[in-house]
Amino acid sequence: SYNLTVLDDVSFEVKSGEACSLVGPSGSGKTTLLGLCAGLDRPSRGEVTLENVALSKLNEDQLSDLRNQIVGFVFQSFQLIP
Repeated sequence: SYNLTVLDDVSFEVKSGEACSLVGPSGSGKTTLLGLCAGLDRPSRGEVTLENVALSKLNEDQLSDLRNQIVGFVFQSFQLIP
């Protein structure tokens, strides 16, 4: 067992109407960050807020509803879609 820090001290804001893209080399944490921002993954520490809602306070059904209403992803490949 070992500890691996993928993201450390990340903070950013995307305002309504803005578009955002994540770019970087393979293994830099882009997909991890997207998963955290959408509530698909849970952080081991810290807090993720979306629309002023702390995602840790939501159950799976509430997270699903939130994603359905305000989150959109465009992936460069379909590896993450079964």
